[in-house]
Amino acid sequence: MTWNWDWDGDGEDEETSDLAFVSHTFDDPGIVRVQMSLVDSEGCESIELTNYIVHVSNEPIWDLDPTSRTACTGEEVNLFANVVGQEYTLAPSVDFGDGLYIPDSVGVCFASNLTFNQFIPGQLIQDASAEVEELFMNFEHSWMGDLTVSFICPNGQSIQVHNQSGGGTFLGVPVDDDQDPNTPGEGFDYSWTPEAMNGTWGENLGGTLPAGAYESYQTFANLNGCPLNGVWQLEICDLLGSDNGFVFDWAIQFADSLYPAEQSFTPLFGLECDSTSWETPLQDDHLLLEGDWNCAEATVTMSDPGTHVYTAFATNNFGCEYSQEIEVEYVAFSPRIESSPDVYCGGVPVELTAVVNADTTGDATFSWSPAEFLSSTSGESVMASGMSDPERFNVTVAYEFDGFNGLLCEAVASLVVGTCEILIPNAITPYDSFGKNDMFRIPGIESYRDVELVILNRWGSKVYENDDFGAGAFWDPAGDKASSGVYYYVLTIPVDNGPLVVTSIDGEKVEYLGEGPFVLEGIFHVVD
Repeated sequence: MTWNWDWDGDGEDEETSDLAFVSHTFDDPGIVRVQMSLVDSEGCESIELTNYIVHVSNEPIWDLDPTSRTACTGEEVNLFANVVGQEYTLAPSVDFGDGLYIPDSVGVCFASNLTFNQFIPGQLIQDASAEVEELFMNFEHSWMGDLTVSFICPNGQSIQVHNQSGGGTFLGVPVDDDQDPNTPGEGFDYSWTPEAMNGTWGENLGGTLPAGAYESYQTFANLNGCPLNGVWQLEICDLLGSDNGFVFDWAIQFADSLYPAEQSFTPLFGLECDSTSWETPLQDDHLLLEGDWNCAEATVTMSDPGTHVYTAFATNNFGCEYSQEIEVEYVAFSPRIESSPDVYCGGVPVELTAVVNADTTGDATFSWSPAEFLSSTSGESVMASGMSDPERFNVTVAYEFDGFNGLLCEAVASLVVGTCEILIPNAITPYDSFGKNDMFRIPGIESYRDVELVILNRWGSKVYENDDFGAGAFWDPAGDKASSGVYYYVLTIPVDNGPLVVTSIDGEKVEYLGEGPFVLEGIFHVVD
């Protein structure tokens, strides 16, 4: 035997095979009737065709809005893929391209046919107000009062939706020129529905009739009892001269419930993690805040500026995968604080200035803290004073970018302002002070970097050494099991130029000027 395959149901065989097992790829979505016939070795062909209905998945409806956006670095970006299968119904449609001319002769009507054959044989319209959803036409004409418009069902029953009213009202945008009647204008979408509440065409006369749904001149009940299968007809009659018009498209929309199951389908998409997911290049560089990349929803952010494309993938119950992209541009700016002078010394205020580094222009506002040492908490520059110890100052900068639709981003910059004064203790009590005065601390030393400290016991043995003292922990005698007694310190402070003010426990101050580094030596007591 040989097998003949008609892949689109048009009565013509597209493929012949010597085996019963074949495969075929369908390029367009829809409902396709595949037919197969057999021819045996004697040349006899099978009488009955084998019909097989194939549903070819169509594009879904994505809800990804917007498909591009800007965000601040560090800002939460919610990715949510909401995808819904789109219903497909096998129904005929008429598209006249550039339009077909409506005859402008009294008694001559325009007629166009639509053939429906997908309903159950003998199926009738029972309640047209519920089962006929829309009678549609894309149309233009220069004089609405000339026309009658009717839809005629296969057994001759009809509904007249418009009957010669409305006078000189325009339909669509016609070319109102008797000398050039063959030039089509612009058609508007007009329809008649059982639910329309804004009157008939004739009740909306004047100017140009807007596109939309209107009430029918006759009741939809005129179509009760009409057979669904067969030839349906649109009839337009122009009953007066000296005007013209064109019809571009028309259709009848029946309720979905009337169609057999095989004549319509809706692919199903699940939002579970097994069917919808997200991907993006450099995925490992993103911070996943909530959700999961393999699910329909994920909240992510990026710390580095740049443009990233996120792709949503969704698979329906047909096994077909679809994808949609959104683009997020992460925008950043990097504020910093500059101080003049670098340290607070001798009661001279330190000017703090916020410097904004951004790739594009914008407007910035500033909020400073802590307020107790500042002349103001707003503005690009403020004055700091009154600190007895090094103090960390923060400025929160809100920057509104000009080039990104007013995108507002915030960033924080910090700076520790040191003081030139240090206080060296002469005694510490590590064993009975309950967390107070238990370490060898030098308040104010945090203002200086790369400070070297060496501590010797009474016999000259080194018990502690640190080449960046003040940047981390201080010396803990109890932790080193140091005994009570006298200890000797050598403190080297790498200051290029003074002043450096050293205050004793008694409040006596010594000011060191000139070039550094300054080497300070002395003794202190560890007391039980």
